[in-house]
Amino acid sequence: MNGTLVQVLLIEDQLSDAVLLQDTLAEAAPGQFVVTHAERLADALRLLRQHTFGVILSDLGLPDSHGAETFERLRQAAVHLPIIMLTGLDDEELAVRIVHAGAQDYLVKGRVPGDLLVRAIRYAIERKRIEDELRQRNEQMAEDLAMAREFQAAFLPRRFPRFQHAADPSASALQFYCTYKPSGSVGGDFYTVFPVGETRAGIFLADVMGHGVRAALVTAMIRGLVEELKPLAHEPSRFLSALNRLLVDVLRQTDTMMFVTAYYIVVDVTDFHVNYAAAGHPAPLLIDGQTRAVTALNHRQEPGGPVLGLFEDTDFPASTGQVHPGDLLVLFTDGIYEVPNPAGEEFSYERFVAAVEEAAGREPQQLLDDLVAAAQRFAAPNDFVDDVCLLGVKFTR
Repeated sequence: MNGTLVQVLLIEDQLSDAVLLQDTLAEAAPGQFVVTHAERLADALRLLRQHTFGVILSDLGLPDSHGAETFERLRQAAVHLPIIMLTGLDDEELAVRIVHAGAQDYLVKGRVPGDLLVRAIRYAIERKRIEDELRQRNEQMAEDLAMAREFQAAFLPRRFPRFQHAADPSASALQFYCTYKPSGSVGGDFYTVFPVGETRAGIFLADVMGHGVRAALVTAMIRGLVEELKPLAHEPSRFLSALNRLLVDVLRQTDTMMFVTAYYIVVDVTDFHVNYAAAGHPAPLLIDGQTRAVTALNHRQEPGGPVLGLFEDTDFPASTGQVHPGDLLVLFTDGIYEVPNPAGEEFSYERFVAAVEEAAGREPQQLLDDLVAAAQRFAAPNDFVDDVCLLGVKFTR
């Protein structure tokens, strides 16, 4: 940068100070700076529209502007230019605040030797260049994340398949409801519902370790693997075992340990018989359609089975059960009950179950939304630190 000719816009209403600054630059760095002088802010704004500059040196107090207003108007007119504020001793505190607001530096008039002035200008230009580069990269990253969020949303079902009701062919034997809140731009929770033969439905919910971009990439991979493994989908144990082997093959090639918890259920819509297996995931809660009693699907609170993606030779034992018309099954990821309040206390599984019991008689979608609201009230003003996904399955009469 030392060989680059720098165009300087100097805004200073005191002619003696302006001359001193120009002479100081000329003496300290001969031939390296071209200074254009303006006495008023209005003149400087006009020059900014007509010419290209590399840096602005501006007094805080001008005939037509003073203090922070001077900086704000300059920043709006020259958002990509570094601005160095010139101040007297009495305004030094204000100058520090303006630097915090975005000015590159401030200099106390009359106390700036030539080498310091040259260095301050060149450092300001370099800092501004780096800031702009970081801003552009952040904007690009934000655009990429927004696109990734759209793609991830497209992975999740917007319309659920219909499963013909034995008693009423025009109705669906299963009705689905969902609330999904990624903790960032993209998330690590994934769910899907698909037909398994003519009379059965496959319901799959997964939670990738962590959240953010890495977790979202794994969910995209899981989506593809689930599609690939649909020929095994009628047997939850084989389905999870095959999914685990494929995940192990991929994840072992990464430098970071990652794993996935999952729950997979097959529902026969002819008699509402269920067959299910778990991979380190908490059991869904079943709300009895008659009594409103809430129980874990496998009558246990602890997650069943090992997680996916760590150990190649792993079994995922399947269990069977019976649900009834009017029942509601609530699948969920642990982000809903692991959210902490300001004191560091988690909402907890027990509080989550109590919230389900309290809301058991409500309409399914309202119930899911109320569960999220209950966790948020507990954690306030904290927000969820992990992704939250709730999937409701209503067995129709």
